[in-house]
Amino acid sequence: MIGFLLSIAKQSGSLSSYAVSVDKIESLTGIDFFSELPDNIEEEVESKVVLKNWDFTASSSGGYSSSSSSKSASAQCNGIAKSTGNRCRNKTTKANGYCYLH
Repeated sequence: MIGFLLSIAKQSGSLSSYAVSVDKIESLTGIDFFSELPDNIEEEVESKVVLKNWDFTASSSGGYSSSSSSKSASAQCNGIAKSTGNRCRNKTTKANGYCYLH
């Protein structure tokens, strides 16, 4: 499990250089992201930065992808729901990262 810490300013370098532990993100935001996990598991997964399962090369859509994903794997839509302003909860397998609604 990893988090990414980026500033609003234009970034340079590999996306992997911005990877941090979830603990780091929690300490900066004050949010406990995985509070429902048993404490021993929560502490274990939030404290590590494991990059081996990620491919930090740019995809054709301009984003970055995990090496464990494939064309048939579904992912959460990148669209924003008009009704709530939150990220769309639909899943998609489209290369552009958007569901049938977006």
